[in-house]
Amino acid sequence: MKEDGFTGLAENDLTHTKNKRSIFHIRFIVSHGFAELELAGKYVTLSPDDIVMVSSALPLEVRNLADPVRVTVFSERLHAPTPLNLVVVGDNPMVHDLMNAGEHELRFIVYRHLKNQLTQRYFALLAEIERQDLSDVFIDYQREMTVGLLMTELLRNHEERISITDSYFPGKNIRHANADTQSGMIFTYLVAHNADATLKQTASYFGYDQNYFSRLCRQLFKKSFSEQ
Repeated sequence: MKEDGFTGLAENDLTHTKNKRSIFHIRFIVSHGFAELELAGKYVTLSPDDIVMVSSALPLEVRNLADPVRVTVFSERLHAPTPLNLVVVGDNPMVHDLMNAGEHELRFIVYRHLKNQLTQRYFALLAEIERQDLSDVFIDYQREMTVGLLMTELLRNHEERISITDSYFPGKNIRHANADTQSGMIFTYLVAHNADATLKQTASYFGYDQNYFSRLCRQLFKKSFSEQ
């Protein structure tokens, strides 16, 4: 899936937009069964109705690692500022951190336990809207608002739905990130360095004194760094 896979994306839109930060690219991968995928070099297992929310317009390869799987992929763009900022970004710190991180690195959030029908109905509505003429500004507005409603539904009870251990947050700038993003970035680092990570080395990577970082890990993970 490449840049031109985004619905309604005009030619050269990514390179000639006056304000590149005014457009946020996002993909939703919806699993309809049990799937074993590779995303950004990371192995992810999915159950029915699990969702992966991927930021960035960078090329993305979704590869099934076992039996053939059935997934639906939505490629969307959100314009900022819009009413979505007040509804989604303002109340969803993890999405806010995704947007602030930019689109130069692939990041994704894995949502699980989405057994309610509301999420699936938003996806069904979004699929129906995207079969319409998106050059119609009213249709395109409805598409963007539907994405916003979908994201607010993903926000609801998000503490129970986001799988920190499966999400992927590369990078080291965690000082002003929310707790979920901090946990995700630290966990991503530990998975990549699980054979040789030390408290001193990891604290230094994230720019912290090791004693403070030790307390931060206990606060985030409810266990010590060595236990984590």
